[in-house]
Amino acid sequence: MIQWFSKKLMGQLEVLEKRLKGKSGFVQPGPYARKSFDFLAAGGMNIPEESTEKKTFFFKVLPMIAQSMFGNFHMTKSLAMDPKKPRTIASPTLLADIETFCKAHKVSMIGYTKLNPDYIFDHTAVKYDNVVVLAQEMNEQRIMEAPSMNTEVMIQETYKDVGGTANKLARFLRLKKYGAHASHSVRGNIILPPVAQDAGLGYVGRNGVLLTEKLGPRVRLAAVMTSIENLPFADKENNPHQWIRNFCDMCGRCIKKCPPKALYEKAIQREGGALTHVDNKLCYPYFHKNYGCGVCLKVCPFSRSDFRVYKKAFERKKRKDAKREKKNS
Repeated sequence: MIQWFSKKLMGQLEVLEKRLKGKSGFVQPGPYARKSFDFLAAGGMNIPEESTEKKTFFFKVLPMIAQSMFGNFHMTKSLAMDPKKPRTIASPTLLADIETFCKAHKVSMIGYTKLNPDYIFDHTAVKYDNVVVLAQEMNEQRIMEAPSMNTEVMIQETYKDVGGTANKLARFLRLKKYGAHASHSVRGNIILPPVAQDAGLGYVGRNGVLLTEKLGPRVRLAAVMTSIENLPFADKENNPHQWIRNFCDMCGRCIKKCPPKALYEKAIQREGGALTHVDNKLCYPYFHKNYGCGVCLKVCPFSRSDFRVYKKAFERKKRKDAKREKKNS
């Protein structure tokens, strides 16, 4: 019954999203756009058969997933409420109000970028290319319990909350006569980790998630595309967090600890030509049967300590390597 209802829901959602593709005035997906994550084809969401927490799963986790999916319907249907002639320039006061609004809704980090069309899912389109990216922290202690029901409940709560905040921010902007098109944290219409990287919030690691300096991978993302053209966009060509990826390439702890061995040292090519270190065929079956896993988040060094410890260690290693190279040349 749940599987039937989920398929029906996802089918209706995809019909709505596909109507935007090719629509005049919308930003269309680029030539390297990817397919969206097919939640049901990957196995849906489940828990180990021997679990004693099935009541929690059915009465707490599934309702939150449903809320997130209905949030996806809202982000598309609410486009009908966009102003016909949206404002395009925001005052410094409004820009400050956006940050105040987000922080009042538990958002931990906010970034801004121009959208790369290759990050739009290939079956849909978005209304604007000016992006406000939202990141909400996930509880450190509960991440350290992964994989567990306690971790899964917290992760779904975070998805629901930050996705809901994106829809609320879109409404807030429309009330101010600006156009807005939200992207929910679950499914959504754009690939959030690389967009967040472009917004200067961190850098995407080999486990495919955004690694931030202060919160590591313990964030969930959402976004709002808006008509506001004077957002304080990050300089995506000079991302100050590039060192995080360099450290990640040197570390490899998530690769060693991944239970289904779904993370690779060297990148593989996925359908469409994009490079990735994550083998979805190995990751998803384990992910869906084991509380959404989360082991790669738990073992990441950035999840535990202040980033400065790793940054200093990485810089010391770079200096030693440079001296050794100079000596041998």
